[in-house]
Amino acid sequence: MALTGLMDYLGGTPMGGRTREEIVDRLMEQAAEAAALRLDKKAVALIERVLSVAGPARESLSEIRALLHKNGIKLEAPLLVEAQAW
Repeated sequence: MALTGLMDYLGGTPMGGRTREEIVDRLMEQAAEAAALRLDKKAVALIERVLSVAGPARESLSEIRALLHKNGIKLEAPLLVEAQAW
């Protein structure tokens, strides 16, 4: 692995009190975090808002429907089917 090779090149001495393995592990974590898919902040806020809806089913579905409509998301058919089940 390239990171291990780099650490070998730099020497086997700990850096900042951390072992070579700890440094490589942290660098790998940081690389994975940087490569991870990130949602738009507006999308995250909408998801959180939808997930926070609570109460009786019919009222909750109406609130979710309004939130989605306001944000240009069309899920009427699935929501309608669920509402008819009650």
